[in-house]
Amino acid sequence: MMTNESPMDSFLDFPENSSLWVYHSSKPLNEPQLERLQTSLTHFVKNWKSHGQALKADFSLYLNQFVILVVHPSSMASGCSIDGSVHLLKSLETELETEFLNNALVPIRLEDNRIVSIPFLEARKDVKTGKIARDAKVFNLSVRNLSEFRNNFEIDLMDSFLKNSLPA
Repeated sequence: MMTNESPMDSFLDFPENSSLWVYHSSKPLNEPQLERLQTSLTHFVKNWKSHGQALKADFSLYLNQFVILVVHPSSMASGCSIDGSVHLLKSLETELETEFLNNALVPIRLEDNRIVSIPFLEARKDVKTGKIARDAKVFNLSVRNLSEFRNNFEIDLMDSFLKNSLPA
């Protein structure tokens, strides 16, 4: 199974203002883990509802480490329906030996192209000491629609919240 390598390859049938949620795995997932996740997410989006109405939704497994869920603007995901996605991913954490909901982890693409998930305070320290280079990329998990995902998901460290940790 391949996962999408570019935000531009994802969700071609959805408009830019489609709602979007990003969940990030604390580690890269291997082929069997990705297959299990794909099976669960396929079933989930096929049956995803909000107030009894089916959602026009899809998902992408991005870079073997990110789950991207998208809902077409013709559908409205409610808090309860969004909670359903959280519960699904939480239920898979033990089986897949990862964390999807640890907001203290910062996903960063290092200069050697590896993606690492580092606790926030450690990331700040590593930026300050130069262990993480200035040209590293930070994944912006706060994107909320397809346009933001395509344009601002992977950003320069200099444009991220870690820029304040750079040495003078």
